[in-house]
Amino acid sequence: MNFVMFSATDTIKLLSVENVNNGVGQSTGCVRITWERCSSDVNPASYTVLRRLESESSWRKIAVVSSSESRPQYIDSVWTCYSYIYYRIRSTNGSCETSDSIQQLIQNEEPATTVQINAVSIEPESNLIRLSWTPCPSPDAYGYRICEGNGIRDIDTVYGAESNHYIVQQAADTGLLFRILAFDSCRWGLLSDVKKAFSCNVKYHPCEKNIEVSWSDPRNSMANIAFYDIMLSKNGGAYSSVARVDDPSLRTATFAVSDNRSGYKVYVRASNADTTITANCISDSVFVSFAPPPDVMYIETLNVLGDNETVEMHCLVDTQKIWQNLFIYISNTLVETVSYTEYIQNNRFLLPYKQEYYHFKISDTCGVIFNETSNVAKPIYLEAEMSGNTALLTVSEYEGWAETDIPYRIFQIKNGDTNLLSTFFPKRENKPFPVFVENLEQIVYLAFFVEAYEEHANPYGVKAFARSNKVELIAKTDIVVHFATGFNPNGAGKIYRPFYIAFPTDDIEFSIFNKFGQMVFSTKRLYDGWDGTFKGKPQPSGAYIYLFVVKRGSITTQKKGTFTIIR
Repeated sequence: MNFVMFSATDTIKLLSVENVNNGVGQSTGCVRITWERCSSDVNPASYTVLRRLESESSWRKIAVVSSSESRPQYIDSVWTCYSYIYYRIRSTNGSCETSDSIQQLIQNEEPATTVQINAVSIEPESNLIRLSWTPCPSPDAYGYRICEGNGIRDIDTVYGAESNHYIVQQAADTGLLFRILAFDSCRWGLLSDVKKAFSCNVKYHPCEKNIEVSWSDPRNSMANIAFYDIMLSKNGGAYSSVARVDDPSLRTATFAVSDNRSGYKVYVRASNADTTITANCISDSVFVSFAPPPDVMYIETLNVLGDNETVEMHCLVDTQKIWQNLFIYISNTLVETVSYTEYIQNNRFLLPYKQEYYHFKISDTCGVIFNETSNVAKPIYLEAEMSGNTALLTVSEYEGWAETDIPYRIFQIKNGDTNLLSTFFPKRENKPFPVFVENLEQIVYLAFFVEAYEEHANPYGVKAFARSNKVELIAKTDIVVHFATGFNPNGAGKIYRPFYIAFPTDDIEFSIFNKFGQMVFSTKRLYDGWDGTFKGKPQPSGAYIYLFVVKRGSITTQKKGTFTIIR
């Protein structure tokens, strides 16, 4: 190739342009240029090296060389895939120049050095995947191909030899595999090993009030792991480390939480010893909610039974909240433990009767007893005494209801019959409350008890109920009972039964037999009677036998006689 010459007194002669190999016949990307100096140059002489690639139209100054040698040299570092390169030399003072250029074919014989992915990490805020690597050391490194799977699909290309990371613009997925290929000017390179993100799993243990974190093997995400940090964000706040695991072979960690009704996001960060390389797993979320106490905890009924030794309690508890046990207390003494299942099956508890305060508590499904307690209730207590023909009743009101001005009903048990006498308001009326008793001389048994209902101010819309103890004022031991001698089933007396004058017990058995000794009627109910039929058929007129058996404690007595059906 010929060029226009400068005005010069001498000419520089290019002697050779040759590839410099690495000793085993492989190109290093370097070219040695040798020329013969101009005879008129001073010593040392200064030369400008010019270069033009085959694809270029103009010359480019690449170096200035000072030399006293008769044959100066310059080694040019140049990387091109497959191309001719042209050189020429010019004296710095412009007095002489090469008369022509010399060319050399440069061929890239080496691919870019393989790089390895340092870490596949998940960005906690964006949930995107971050790939990081150490830049390729090859001098002609040109960029990096980001590949998914086993390298068969390119995601993107990153240009620049010094690039060292890439954000994959898709949601994190532990099933995605990644490889990187560093390439040179010939787009030539080798794929890295396969890497992928590791995963985390978070589980909340409500009874222990802690969070357990487990994670998959992170060695497919990064190498040389020294420790793990457990990173926690509460209710969308900033992440901070709550625990460190110094053993890289472990795959689980546990930490306590104390804030109720909070959302937590957790991820694990693996680090090398100097924390220059880290990899995060995909974060996992959990909502922490401590079991709340039931919204409803109320003693609905507290009745003293007729034996004056037992209290019947009905509890109202919110079954929408799952709980474990119900604990019933008299004052501060635990007297009964009832499971959730038992409560659902039967909300009726028989407890010792005491003139003390009753209440209950609930435990959660972990067995922890809530601080909250039910209303505190105390049974109605009735006192009574006779003053002539008048019973004087004094009532200690029920304690524990929301409603305070409640009507109380007085019941009288007289010779076996129970009747409602009257209603009064203890807060409005004088104490004691008088009750006149008629025919006192004919009474062998007289007792009183009181009932009350909370109807209007109950906070849960139920009709709470309470019954007092029973107070006996007259309890004669004699049993006075009469039987009629005749019975007309079609007349005014439609049933045949005993007529009680005084009867302080209800443990009886009343039977009727025909003249053949066949039992045609039997009952253990105090006020039941015979209607004159047997198996639905009217029985004929004639004589019949009655047998009346009474039990009082360990003593059994009976009364036997006859009567006549008259039709």
